[in-house]
Amino acid sequence: MKEAAQFFAEGIDDILYAVAMAPNKLEQALKLRRDGCELKIITDSVESAEAIQRFGQEQGERFEVWIEIDVDGHRSGVAPEDDVLLHIGRVLHDGGMHLGGVLAHAESSYEYGTQEALERTAESSAPVACARRKGCARRACRAIS
Repeated sequence: MKEAAQFFAEGIDDILYAVAMAPNKLEQALKLRRDGCELKIITDSVESAEAIQRFGQEQGERFEVWIEIDVDGHRSGVAPEDDVLLHIGRVLHDGGMHLGGVLAHAESSYEYGTQEALERTAESSAPVACARRKGCARRACRAIS
């Protein structure tokens, strides 16, 4: 959250904090939002989603939350075809949070050192990721609506 606070202090007020939210950082996230930052947070587990919605309800805050999906190296995120994605979405939606969508990191982007290599990776992985999550995303929209 230090990075988000630094960007906000420099005048950037629309921030997606792209690290799964740890419950002990929710106070910091709340402070940034109450100070005027349009902070969006992410989760990749039911437990984290429950902590976010519980804290949000206690504080009267409707966090915008994105669900991280795993499309590459299995470092973090929910598999796009896993029904836990739907469960996380339901917890957030039913708990009064704003479900922003899903977020995916480009596959193995840390391994590439040139702009061209990063662009090739982004272009080649986007269609694969979309195809893999297409069915689950449709089911999620129907289930949560």
